[in-house]
This record gives sequence, C-alpha cells and structure tokens, in this order.
Amino acid sequence: MLPRVCAPAQPLEVEVPRVAEEVPQLGEEAIGYMAQPKDSDVLTPALRAAGTHGVFGIGLCRFTQAMTPFSSLNEWLSLIHSLTMANTGRHRTLHELNCLPRFKKATTMSQHDLVNVIAAGDAAINAENFDAIVTFYADDATLVIEPGRCVTGHAAIRNAFIAIAEHFNHTLRVSQEEVLVLEGAGTALVLAKTRVRATLKRGEPYDVLRRPTYVFRKEQHGEWRCTIDNSYGTELLSARA
Repeated sequence: MLPRVCAPAQPLEVEVPRVAEEVPQLGEEAIGYMAQPKDSDVLTPALRAAGTHGVFGIGLCRFTQAMTPFSSLNEWLSLIHSLTMANTGRHRTLHELNCLPRFKKATTMSQHDLVNVIAAGDAAINAENFDAIVTFYADDATLVIEPGRCVTGHAAIRNAFIAIAEHFNHTLRVSQEEVLVLEGAGTALVLAKTRVRATLKRGEPYDVLRRPTYVFRKEQHGEWRCTIDNSYGTELLSARA
C-alpha cells in the first residue's frame, strides 16, 4: 500500500482535483484520495515527503520507471514549479489549478460482458439445467460448495449442483444485486452481492445476501469461463478460524 502524505493541518479542508491534465507525461494512474486544505500550497512538503511518488491534490499518483521520462527528481520538481508559476508570477495553489483527474475505473453492473454471462449462469441454476451450468465453467474450475468443501472439474461441479438443488428442495433462486468486475491479463475478478432465496424442506423460507468472489478466464476465442466460484467470499476466512 502506498504511503499517505498529509498537508499541514488547517481549519478548512476540501477535496481538490489533481494536476494530471497539465502534466500528462507524468502518467495517469490515480490511486486513492486525500483531502487537502483549501488555498494551501502543498506541493513542496508533498513532493519532499513522497520521493518517487507524487501527490497532486486528492489524487495519489504512482509512476513507474518506464512511465516517468525524467532523469532526476530535480527535473520533475522544476516542471511542477514552472506549472504553478505560469502566468501569475507566484505559486498557484492546487485549488487554483482546478484540473480534472483521469481515473481508471472498475467496471460496474451492466457495463461488462461478464454481467450477462453471470446472469445466464444464474438462470441455468434456477432452471436446474445442469448440462448448461457446467458450460460456464473451465474444465479445471473449482466450486466452493460450502466453507471447507470444494470440488474441481465439470463432472464434480455438475453433481454438486444436483445435490444443492435437492438441498434447497428444488426452489433455489439466485440473482445478482450488484456486480463489480476487475479485469487484467486475460483474467477477471468479480465481486458481487448475490441474493439467494429458497424454501427449505420443512417449509422455512431461506433468504440470504452473500458477497461472493468469482474468477473468470478469457479463453482463446474470447469467451469467459469461470475458474473459481466462491459464493461465500471472505466468509471462508472466519470459517477457517
């Protein structure tokens, strides 16, 4: 986790946009947020404390060696100095620069192909179409049945869903209330809020909101296959204790 750099305390604090638009050659990857005092000049203490990381207003920016075209920190500071002095003859505050950031956002519900893939998988589960269910999984996929119990492979996953349907008295209904997709290197991590409803064999209603984590792999022809189906998310950590 990157270190946070705080400006000197002042009575009034506001969030101020960073300077990415005026210094695009520094790179555009913004990570996190930081409140800065209104009308304060935080460049000098922030840059001194940040070293090879820079703080511009609320955007905490990470620059890799390949992204940064400067031979030394002094060259970088010189550019920042010229930007803040431009047209005014004095240092301009980050509040005055008022430039909008560019953020790399995770993909939310309805914006990613995987949202439709997951919805189709849920429909297959609700319809107890077990042959269709396994097509959403990679050949070597792992399904978490419950904390402490996992199965791997199409045959085992199919049998697990047959047992799950029986456990929920063939009334299982699964739907996604919220989905967040983080994609990189041909892999996607899906964080979700999943509503699981059913009527148990004794007639008791079952209604649970889970926070699962799914991992998908993009196959050769562009289709997504689930490699890890963990409908319990981080509950596995407490179950292990």
